[in-house]
Amino acid sequence: MRGILVDDFVRVYAEPSNQTLSLSSLKKGDEVELGKVTRKKKEVWVEITLDSGQAGFISGDTKIFVIKKVQFFSDNIEAHEEPSQESAVLKTYPKKTIVKAVGYESDEGKGWVKIIDAEGITGYVKGEAKIRVYQEATKANGKKQMFTGGMFSVLA
Repeated sequence: MRGILVDDFVRVYAEPSNQTLSLSSLKKGDEVELGKVTRKKKEVWVEITLDSGQAGFISGDTKIFVIKKVQFFSDNIEAHEEPSQESAVLKTYPKKTIVKAVGYESDEGKGWVKIIDAEGITGYVKGEAKIRVYQEATKANGKKQMFTGGMFSVLA
């Protein structure tokens, strides 16, 4: 699972402790692979893998936005250049378009979801737009839905 750093700055440590060697540092917007969560001496640590392949740990208090595929559930969803209604519209998307949600920002009390589409266009969509997490079609999901449907027909 991939995530993007929301905090302005965070150190990456070799071990799950801030008393160990700092391997690197990350800044807001950096993308990392998230690993397992570890609890050590009442502190929470998240194992990460940097793009270089190097593994390390960041504090569990670090704010991270988990990247997810999302799907639009209404027509004419506008992606803006900036998280503002006054900014230029980069593209208008039809219903059922799938994009990656890579961040969340607010401007004047209104939320905006930062997206990247299949063409690589990065923009901001209003937070109140009809969006939901996209579920990949897998055998496990299909079996789960078949079981649920079968149970519903038996009960009906």
